[in-house]
Amino acid sequence: MKAPDPPRCPANPDNHELADGRVVRRTFCPLVAVLVNRHVSSMALHEALLRQMLETHAPSESTTDALQRLGIRLGMFFASGTAHDLMTQSRQNGDGIWDTYVNPEGTPQGNVRIATLDLGSVVGDGPPEYLKTTDQDARKAGDGGGKPLHSAQPPVLKFNLAVRRDMIAYLQAVLKNELAGPVATAFAAIEDEPAYRAIVSIDFYADRSIDTHSLHKDTTGITLFVALHYMNPEPMLGPEYIHDKWPLQSQDGSKYYFVPVKADPPRWHAPWTKHQAYYYWPKSLLEQLELARAQTADDQTIHHCSLTRYGLISFVDELLYHATPLRASRTPQDKEVLFKDVNVSRLNFSLVPPELKRTVSFRLSEGETLPSYTGGAAKRCFMRLWISIAHKSWYAPLDV
Repeated sequence: MKAPDPPRCPANPDNHELADGRVVRRTFCPLVAVLVNRHVSSMALHEALLRQMLETHAPSESTTDALQRLGIRLGMFFASGTAHDLMTQSRQNGDGIWDTYVNPEGTPQGNVRIATLDLGSVVGDGPPEYLKTTDQDARKAGDGGGKPLHSAQPPVLKFNLAVRRDMIAYLQAVLKNELAGPVATAFAAIEDEPAYRAIVSIDFYADRSIDTHSLHKDTTGITLFVALHYMNPEPMLGPEYIHDKWPLQSQDGSKYYFVPVKADPPRWHAPWTKHQAYYYWPKSLLEQLELARAQTADDQTIHHCSLTRYGLISFVDELLYHATPLRASRTPQDKEVLFKDVNVSRLNFSLVPPELKRTVSFRLSEGETLPSYTGGAAKRCFMRLWISIAHKSWYAPLDV
């Protein structure tokens, strides 16, 4: 007898009854509804954003194993010469798409956008739904989009089934466990917002420079949470960060629920940018973001964190600027070069107060020995996940 198909998340579910008898109205599947109710139902969205503004996680053994398997698979993909052959072939075809992902010698670029998927399809029981950007994506105009955004041929299309299975196994492990809170918050942000969807993107950083210490945001305008999961077999120094108290004016001059900081040039692709008749993010999420921002500490301090082995850190990108840590006290030149400006979408802005406290300096002055940059690994290597909120018209299914 053929086994029954696994339960699928319906496209338009009705109310869902939970195990304790409560009935909740959700615009997503029952499994996701349970996740939302477990993590964020008792608090307002801005409270969830504050609670999850920055969290460090000690991953479980199963999540760590899934991360290691995926790292090995990706390493083999590049070391085997497959990626180099694809780069050569794409150049011969005249599109040069694989130049986005592969260096001339066949090693991975600084970061490789592996895949983007519908978030519900990963944490639910349906098959994973891979996505590609469409011509409706407003970030394809102007600056700040990032090269991987423009490619219609992400590496996942060339992975064999075993690699894709390892990638999905890792995403399911980390999203359903360590990152269950941010996942639930992302779904809560689109409740009653039928024009938007929650997505997850995964990037591979094979060798992150330890000399890039500028404070920056990762987002291209829709990123709610960033998660960095390192392949460090020993404890490691995590990112430095400062609270973002200065929401910048967007390139179109629009604003919602707050008075932005004027900037020349303005910021490209902020979540409060208006495109056609809608904002990049739902208006309700923009309101909650600014309520959260108003409650962040204005402590004028660059904080730092330490990570366990195979450490994971997640944060709300719009509430922080972060940087690869500087494992030393600042010199006068550092103050002028490294911590004077912040970077968003390849543009620098002078926002940071001139006199900053820095927790790394406190620890060094007390004689504390800080963890290393690489945590026993040869390189600072990690997976980056973006949990994002996007207008549904910006993404379409990708045949894999």
